[in-house]
Amino acid sequence: MPMQLERWISFLQVDADTLATLRDFVSEIEPHFDSILDTFYSRVQDSEAAAALFTSSASMDRAREAQRFHWLAHVLRGRFDQEYLASARAIGQTHYRVGVDLMM
Repeated sequence: MPMQLERWISFLQVDADTLATLRDFVSEIEPHFDSILDTFYSRVQDSEAAAALFTSSASMDRAREAQRFHWLAHVLRGRFDQEYLASARAIGQTHYRVGVDLMM
């Protein structure tokens, strides 16, 4: 694991127990994850500021699928590797490019 990624994982206090818990938990949450995303993106649509970040329903669908993949393929499986880092960077760069305000 590259040093930058190791520092990030350490900062998040992700240890072996955390990874095991995530891996155990994913089978419980995965069947409900689409509903979780539906609820989140419904809230996005209800927020004028957040909804304005999307140019179309297709762009919101792409964001939703990127988040779905990121969380199910990496985070909830405890896979914090180079693919995770690339996924997180791509999401972060998109958030920066479109002007996501974390305090919306």
